Amino acid sequence: MEETPLSRPEGWTREPRDFYWLERNIPCRFACPARTDIPDYLAAISKGDFEQAYRINLADNVFPGVLGRVCSRPCEPPCRHGWPGLGESVAICFSKRAAADHRAEKRMVRLPPLFPPSGKRVAIVGAGVAGLTAGRQLALMGHEVVVFERHGRPGGMMRQGIPAFRLPRGVVEYEIRQVEESGIR
Repeated sequence: MEETPLSRPEGWTREPRDFYWLERNIPCRFACPARTDIPDYLAAISKGDFEQAYRINLADNVFPGVLGRVCSRPCEPPCRHGWPGLGESVAICFSKRAAADHRAEKRMVRLPPLFPPSGKRVAIVGAGVAGLTAGRQLALMGHEVVVFERHGRPGGMMRQGIPAFRLPRGVVEYEIRQVEESGIR
């Protein structure tokens, strides 16, 4: 069999034409800033497995329950289901919210660390969206993370900039606890 850029064991290519595969074949995922695995979590939802859909979202998004309410939905216009002659785009953002809201057991999901403990310590100033996101990702990389916050509670703009009728505070609290479960202090 002839070796092609996509069949190489390294899993990467130097061929520019291959860099556009995602854009051509899964335009919704390409349009998502987090590159969320939209097809997989929609497949889980279609099977009624909201827990699995939430876990898929959580791997790519630090706050899936929050995003299901406030995301600007850049993935929906390029959705293949909305292409001419195929119907309407899938309500991807509402599906993300459904996965977060309709899980049978709302237990905390602790993502497994990607690497063993590194022995390194990291301090993050600010427990807003960016600080908590960085903290979770660094904790998954095996680092010990401490987040410092000037205000009494973490959350930043999720608490201060988005009204409670748009983003219920219970959802914010749950998602922040979820991040704390990843091992940050």
